[in-house]
Amino acid sequence: MSSQKHNFKVGDDVYIPDLFARHKFRVPDDGQYVVDKLIDDERLQVSDEDHSFVGHYSHFAVVCAGNNS
Repeated sequence: MSSQKHNFKVGDDVYIPDLFARHKFRVPDDGQYVVDKLIDDERLQVSDEDHSFVGHYSHFAVVCAGNNS
């Protein structure tokens, strides 16, 4: 039985919906990232064109199809 606590997959497009989390990671409000690696059952490595970082899965949400602004 898997102990993974989230449904993210490598290649998912994600964003950080919470203002405090965006401030913590020092990323722009409209930033979108790609999941590069599942570090363990709680952390994701994500990247954009400029940088890569690791964060707890609870900080991220999947970008919905048709919801690109």
